[in-house]
Amino acid sequence: IVSILADKIKLNVYCNRPGLLVINQLYHKGWKRVSVYPGENTSLYRVNYLMQGVLVRKGANSVQLYFRPQNLFIGFLISVFSALFLLGAGIHAISKESKT
Repeated sequence: IVSILADKIKLNVYCNRPGLLVINQLYHKGWKRVSVYPGENTSLYRVNYLMQGVLVRKGANSVQLYFRPQNLFIGFLISVFSALFLLGAGIHAISKESKT
């Protein structure tokens, strides 16, 4: 284990033959980007219904998982548009008030 953060996991793994690396962490669709080899992304698989797994090659592997949930991105967009709407409504109300 190289590092474990809330949104990123980095592992170095050496295998005698190709296989499936099972990561004892609950599977979530937000874990989408998996980099196993430099410049190459691979899929993350649901293993034993609850956990995550990634295919690794024979030899040294550097596994990096990134947590990028779609719900977080959608919530961010809604917040930005709401803030812009409120800002526009406030500017409109102030300009309308100053004209009277």
